Amino acid sequence: MGNLYSQREQCMNCHTEISKDAHFCSHCGQKIVDYNVSFKNLIQDFMGNVFNLDSQFFRTAPSLILKPGLLTLAFIEGKRKRYIHPIRLYLACSVLFFFVFLKVQIPAWEQAVQKANFNFETNDEDNESSTPFIEINKELKKDSIDSQELDKFVQAGVDTKSQMDKVLTWLQTPGFTADQLLDSLEVGKNERNFLMRKTASQMLKIGRNDLNLFIIDTVNNLPFIMLLALPFLALLLKLLYIRRNKFFITHFIFVLHLQSFIFVCLVFIMVLSLAGLYWLSGFLFFIGIFTYLFLAFKKVYKQSYLLTFIKAQLWYFSYLGLVVVLLTLNMIISIFTF
Repeated sequence: MGNLYSQREQCMNCHTEISKDAHFCSHCGQKIVDYNVSFKNLIQDFMGNVFNLDSQFFRTAPSLILKPGLLTLAFIEGKRKRYIHPIRLYLACSVLFFFVFLKVQIPAWEQAVQKANFNFETNDEDNESSTPFIEINKELKKDSIDSQELDKFVQAGVDTKSQMDKVLTWLQTPGFTADQLLDSLEVGKNERNFLMRKTASQMLKIGRNDLNLFIIDTVNNLPFIMLLALPFLALLLKLLYIRRNKFFITHFIFVLHLQSFIFVCLVFIMVLSLAGLYWLSGFLFFIGIFTYLFLAFKKVYKQSYLLTFIKAQLWYFSYLGLVVVLLTLNMIISIFTF
């Protein structure tokens, strides 16, 4: 890589005088290199930069996954050149998670939505399982539909479906009203209010337009939601370890590393779920993540095993609760603004 360093006496960018052994301009900061060299030297310089990036990555990735808390301690102790910066690491893991989420989880949801759609044009009239859908098709082609008959045919058509498939089917059924949807969800008439009816009406509106578009629109807000949660999670650590007299930035860096690991872990969970290994993905989510948190808390804050267990558990359940609240608010806002 040293072959490309220029021996010029002036910076080519700002024309400031530089020493012959300088690698950067002291005035503008531009790297002092000369690309008027052989192709071999250019490739050597490129490979050198790639190797340096890879070496930092290959030091950071195993430490993040296999050595809980090590990256935070290294950052606090000033060993920052050896590993990827916490913010860069968080952004990289976030991009990885949402890329896999959009390419794996969203298509799975879209497939579920398509599976729940009525097959109005089916030709398999001899198949007994398709009979309710054929009858629905005939009824919907009439000029007017009796609401009780519609309820009867819809219920007959979805008896064999899962609860989620039933809801998706109801949302996309022409002629279905908000009260009929609430009836199907077994919501008592005394329990209904304006907000509940408005929500049901908006859900029917979404289902009849483009449910996939709504899902994507909701998912697009997730990166901002997770970013919004970080300061609150760091503040919770500050309160849990208030006697440790650590700066807020220390807790924030720790949260960045924890969330980076959780992103990577969720990627594995999605892949395992796609492969049908639900028991393993569940174990990784409930046991694997908490075990990692416990070990990381122990390494960074150095308290007893009992206190570490209690505080890690409090933080993890608070984390899950905060994420659920933020996701719920995001869903509500998306429903009423769609």
